[in-house]
Amino acid sequence: MELEAVVALGRTGSLPDAVLVALDGAVEQPEVVVRAGVELLASHPGLTVGVASEPLTREGREVAQAVTTTVARSEVGSCGVRVADVEVAAAELLEAFAAQPEAARLLVQTLRITDALGAQQGLWAESMAYSTLLGRGGFAAWRRSRPPRRRAPSVDAVRVERQDQVLRVVLDRPERRNALDASARAALTAALDVAVADPELSVELSGAGPDFCAGGDLDEFGSATALAAAHVLRLEDGPAPRMQAVGGRTSAFVHGNCIGAGVELAAFAHRVVAAPGTRFRLPEVGMGLLPGAGGTVSVPRRIGRWRAAWWMLTGAELDLDTALAWGLVDEIR
Repeated sequence: MELEAVVALGRTGSLPDAVLVALDGAVEQPEVVVRAGVELLASHPGLTVGVASEPLTREGREVAQAVTTTVARSEVGSCGVRVADVEVAAAELLEAFAAQPEAARLLVQTLRITDALGAQQGLWAESMAYSTLLGRGGFAAWRRSRPPRRRAPSVDAVRVERQDQVLRVVLDRPERRNALDASARAALTAALDVAVADPELSVELSGAGPDFCAGGDLDEFGSATALAAAHVLRLEDGPAPRMQAVGGRTSAFVHGNCIGAGVELAAFAHRVVAAPGTRFRLPEVGMGLLPGAGGTVSVPRRIGRWRAAWWMLTGAELDLDTALAWGLVDEIR
């Protein structure tokens, strides 16, 4: 869709929930049209995707900064993702939006909010959105398609070692790929509270076994019925606010699969060191949710809101080279 057409739609009525914006022709538009388009797209509550087959002009970059994300054949920096086929990439985003429209819309809106707010307010906004989606039909349908299995709570799922001024926190539930159930989250929170209480401590976060962390334990997803109370507990008793508090003195050592919360919590760290072959994925939108372990705050601060939106919407697996180039990872070792 041409930028001029988008602006015309905005003047005559509401934009569709999902909009494609052709950025190649932005340079040909009058400045007033570009400004109107930027203002319109920046306030759009749904999915807006910039599509560029040519390198972005100054005008095109202005529009790209206003949309949800951009797919382009040339490098566009943190404003979007370089792809081989922009039509295919745009179609994938539209399909992801159509499959889980409520989760996708709330993700887009939450990323804009967390981008504008401080970290603490961003975590609050994320948690509210997450609790909202737990009570919606998109997640309920996913839960029905994958009935949970009864499992005993994890025991000793987090190992803590202190040596001088270094606190080593090891996720130690390898039989479940270090997935975080309620007991593991509580243990991780308790370990991080030690570092919160002692500002002289540095933290090293790692995982035992073949994977760093497979995210939240899927067999617990949807078990909370008091969603407002779960929101409060997520902020008061969850690991994300602690990781945000101590992230500036934390190093995360990741390997194997880093999925969901495994990505989100590690991204708070000042330094993320990844082993060769590490893979990253954020699948929550496909489940009718959005990242709920701080990811809408931590991940965009590393890779940018636009790349984060593309990644979270598509649920794509991010390889280590891309993670390093984008800044999700600081070192491969």
